[in-house]
Amino acid sequence: MTASTETPILGIRMSSQQPPENPELAALRERVAQWRRAEPVLRAQRARDILNADTQASVAWFDGVFRSLGPDTVRQDRGLVEQQRLFTRLRDQ
Repeated sequence: MTASTETPILGIRMSSQQPPENPELAALRERVAQWRRAEPVLRAQRARDILNADTQASVAWFDGVFRSLGPDTVRQDRGLVEQQRLFTRLRDQ
């Protein structure tokens, strides 16, 4: 029997062919296939971007962004600063 031959089951003739695929599922499958085809191209671009990155310029840019937020953005009363203060006190005892 071939895949397209009808097979009797419990007296009911059923086709062994798959029903037509849901259009949403078909679109999803195509989208996954597109990403799989794009993956090597995107990986290569990412590697080029990392190799050509100007780290010094990036650090300067981020420093400017943080400084533009103002002095109130770094809290002195909790977090790492408080932890370091506590470690200093404990060390000095």
